[in-house]
Amino acid sequence: MDFGWDSAELGFREDVRAFLSENWHGDSFEEGTADEDAAWAQTREYQKQLAENNWLTMAWPEEYGGQAASFMEQMIFAEESGLVGAPGSQGLVGPTLMIHGSEEQKREHLPKIAKAETVWAQGYSEPGSGSDLASVQTRAVRDGDDFVINGQKIWTSGAQHADWLHVLTRTDPEAPKHRGISYFMVSMDTPGISIRPLEQMHGAHGFNETFFEDVRVPATNIIGDENRGWYVATTTLDFERSGVGRAAAVSQQLGKMLDYQRGGDAVREISL
Repeated sequence: MDFGWDSAELGFREDVRAFLSENWHGDSFEEGTADEDAAWAQTREYQKQLAENNWLTMAWPEEYGGQAASFMEQMIFAEESGLVGAPGSQGLVGPTLMIHGSEEQKREHLPKIAKAETVWAQGYSEPGSGSDLASVQTRAVRDGDDFVINGQKIWTSGAQHADWLHVLTRTDPEAPKHRGISYFMVSMDTPGISIRPLEQMHGAHGFNETFFEDVRVPATNIIGDENRGWYVATTTLDFERSGVGRAAAVSQQLGKMLDYQRGGDAVREISL
């Protein structure tokens, strides 16, 4: 049995390498490695180039602005991107909307994500709800056609750059904790939202605390059913902590660290 790449896959890898060489000029996607405003501007410009090449959401169905790329193409793209520290394809809220969102939500948000027109951040963790995510206490209370949200999120990656936040809230405090959660889309320019940076020991500001004070959100912004948000959230999590891109990026950093310890020049790549 041949476990090698076929000619089309090898050709695609060369195309990806050429694209990265021409369009990505950063050292790393990790915030804090350079001037953060400049690094973010560079990332956004690169994402727009990906969108023009139809690679930002390459795994998505064509009807939503993707290429319906094969698993092998996705793997090649993620690996090559990780090896040079470039951001990869979009994930998280887009696939969740495809599975659980209404047709109106899909039409409004998916094209903008695919074209790199909007940036999303994730509002899950709270000071007392990290690994026990279902214990979230940020409250959303129904008020006519809206919900009013009060509470706090923490470790909100990229909130300072985001246009939208997808956030878990508790809508039924009397229900078992996995069954009283609703999943909202919240525009970051909604009155009552404030952000406080969490500066790390190396000076980076990638994480934030996000506060909600009487934030009014239309009920139509719920993804999925009211009080069934936990099951929507697990869909999002399926797309978060996986992929060869992470392994490739870590292998690159490990290679640089080992080379530095040996007193040599930083290597570009080590084999996975």
